[in-house]
Amino acid sequence: MSKVVDLKGRTPYLKAPDKSPQPKSELPKQPKKFPKMPKQVWEELAPLLLEAGLLTDVDGIAFGLLCKDIADLEKVEAKLVKIDTWVDTTQNGYLLKSVWLNIRNRLHDDILKLCKEFGMTPSSRSTLKTNTATGVQGSLFDEDAEQPKEPKGLYANFGARVQH
Repeated sequence: MSKVVDLKGRTPYLKAPDKSPQPKSELPKQPKKFPKMPKQVWEELAPLLLEAGLLTDVDGIAFGLLCKDIADLEKVEAKLVKIDTWVDTTQNGYLLKSVWLNIRNRLHDDILKLCKEFGMTPSSRSTLKTNTATGVQGSLFDEDAEQPKEPKGLYANFGARVQH
C-alpha cells in the first residue's frame, strides 16, 4: 500500500499522465521592428525567466506584449509626474479623472495578467510547472528527502518536534 493511502486512509484520485506540450526552454525570437524601450525590457527580463524555466521558444508573442505594455507604462507614468496632470477639465469647467490615469490603470491590469502567465507573481509561481531540473519540487513523502533543521536560539524549545 502506498504512503499516501497509509496517511490518508483512502486511495488518492488518479491523475491522467501529463500529455501537455513541452516546448523547448530557450529564448524566443524578438519581434521584428521591436521598439527600443520594449527591447530593453525584453533583454532585462528574458534571461531571468529563461533561467527559472518560465520562458520557452513559443512564448515570443505573449512575452513581447508584456514587454511592450511595461514600456508603455513607463511612458504614461512620465506624463503623470505632476499631480496637476491627474485631473482634466471639460469644456463646461467640470473636473474629471485624466485619460492618462485610465490608461495607466488598464496597463496595470494587463501587465499583471501577463505577469501571472509567466509566473512573475508569488501565487502564480505556485501553480506553474517549469522545464528545468531546479524547478522540480521534491515529494512530500520521500524518505530520502532532506529533513527540516532543528530550530536554534529563541525557538529552540518551541514546536511539535521538541521532546519534553
